[in-house]
Amino acid sequence: MVESSLVSLEMVFEHRTYLPSMLAWLLAAVLCIRTVRRPRLAVGLMLVVAMVFSLWTFQRNRLWANEVAFWNDCAEKTPKNVRVYHSLGNASVKAGKLDGAVAAYKRAIALNPAAVKSLIGLGHALREKGDIGNAIAVHTKAVRMAPNNASCYNHLGTDFLAANDLDQAIQVLQKAIALNPFHYRAYNNLGLAYARQNRVSKAVMMYEKAIAVRPDFAVAYNNLGSLYLSPNNATKAVGYLRKAVSLDPSFSDAHSNLGLALLFQGHVFEGIRELQVTLQLDPKHQNANFNLARAYELTGNYRRAVIQYEKSIRLNPKDPQAYYNAGFIFLNHLAHPEAAKDLLKKAVSADPDHPQADVAKKALANLKRIRGQGV
Repeated sequence: MVESSLVSLEMVFEHRTYLPSMLAWLLAAVLCIRTVRRPRLAVGLMLVVAMVFSLWTFQRNRLWANEVAFWNDCAEKTPKNVRVYHSLGNASVKAGKLDGAVAAYKRAIALNPAAVKSLIGLGHALREKGDIGNAIAVHTKAVRMAPNNASCYNHLGTDFLAANDLDQAIQVLQKAIALNPFHYRAYNNLGLAYARQNRVSKAVMMYEKAIAVRPDFAVAYNNLGSLYLSPNNATKAVGYLRKAVSLDPSFSDAHSNLGLALLFQGHVFEGIRELQVTLQLDPKHQNANFNLARAYELTGNYRRAVIQYEKSIRLNPKDPQAYYNAGFIFLNHLAHPEAAKDLLKKAVSADPDHPQADVAKKALANLKRIRGQGV
């Protein structure tokens, strides 16, 4: 009665059997005590059974600890279950195993060609892989199969965003909102499209609508803060970004943006702390690495600054600003002309039209002249 009622329950979950099985095992224990005349033997038998079941529980818990392994086990045992393969696809996307996700979703669709959710999942996995063309094709098929499903349009609009086809993205996302005025993710994605078109007021409106529908949606707060991420609007940016990190303390992009906004405000050390938090969450966050290097430079901690710039360069070797900044630090503050020369050469090569290119060229000419005189 505890595990079943007039209210619909998910009866497939293993934990639904735990409480009802208690009475069955109690009866089995009573029968064992009454049937086996030697009490020690009866207790011994029950201990053996308990140990065997404990071992099986331990083995099963290892599967429960890994969502992908769990659904793979289910797929081996029920190879014709659409829901299992769909769930395996979802788990694989979360784990970053995109090839496995694509294979699982395709298997679900093969078992049930009308599985719209699996089509949406397949398109999402393809987009995460960078295969935007096939993602658009899959989600277009999903829209045709379910023309009143707002999620299909939202995912298709996200594909067009990834392809930078902003007009098409806006048209499709507006359709998603028309079908479901409470689809907060569609509002957020529409805000992103408007922001890329520099239609700031419309972007703000969409983000605010996303928050109105879902007040704990940290992504929308981060996107709002990003719109105001400039020295003139830093105070407004900080307000939104603090809200984003309070809602989701593991949101690395929000911490990175908050760090930069604090630097704009002149709160350098607080900004450094936020950028350090970002790198604890995501050591390969390129923007945070660069901005942390810049913050160290502002505080006069030049050695840490160049170390951080070098990390930034390893993450993004095509970023000329990191080469320029590190090169000038070696030249002007650390008296290391060879390192300066190497970095400034790479900087000019990466972007010869950079505002600092002429200064770098003069510095390189002076270094060459000084070296010639020394020889």
